[in-house]
Amino acid sequence: MQIEMLRKIYYIALRNLWQARKDYGLILESIFFPVGTLVIVKFSFGQMEESSYRLETQEMILGLIALQIYFQTYLMGALVLVRERVQGTLERMFTYPIRKVEILGGYLLGFSLLGIIQAIYVLVFSYFLFSEIEVVFDSHLWLIAPITILLVFTSIGISALISSFVKSEAQALQFVPLIIIPALLLSGIFYPVELLPTWLQKGSYLIPLTYAIDSLRELIFENGDLYDITPSLVGMAILGMVALVAGSFTLKKTS
Repeated sequence: MQIEMLRKIYYIALRNLWQARKDYGLILESIFFPVGTLVIVKFSFGQMEESSYRLETQEMILGLIALQIYFQTYLMGALVLVRERVQGTLERMFTYPIRKVEILGGYLLGFSLLGIIQAIYVLVFSYFLFSEIEVVFDSHLWLIAPITILLVFTSIGISALISSFVKSEAQALQFVPLIIIPALLLSGIFYPVELLPTWLQKGSYLIPLTYAIDSLRELIFENGDLYDITPSLVGMAILGMVALVAGSFTLKKTS
């Protein structure tokens, strides 16, 4: 029974990956948007020579790299899920002997693989682009993997939840400011979360990006280990599970 379930999840994920290759607009956007953003950041902040500014610049770049992964994965998942709902693909799936958990697992696996590919692309590009200002990834490289995977997981969970409330791709795009602006202002990209008022600090930990940035800074600037970042990893996992469970309740919803 478990082998059959895993086989169905695998084929649904494979189908999603096969269909994604036809979305040339999303592919081009996923390639060039992160590159363009990070190149602008490099030439905007890379010339700062004062040590205090250099540290702030490195931390900001680290946050923007995490933001790229978070945003791109959300956008990809939300647009594809909404398209599937509008075209009736999700509704047709329920005419086959496929359970909701298998459909959800297939979508999650397929989107997560795409998101992880996107994350590797952004991280590798950033490593070479910012190497001269000492943004070091290789000190705890293996610990960056679970951070990235969980960030992708939570982004997919949020996109699944958002897709339940919209009826078109245009409406899905209207949620972008709601996702990105709080992440920019509250996750600690431009200034530490500890400087925010207490009530905003509590709100910041409802944003998955906050946990990812905390983990990356702990690893890279504080020489942290797995024990130090475990609370952040657990926080991201909980937020992702909550979003996925909430989104699954409306999986049968049609446009």
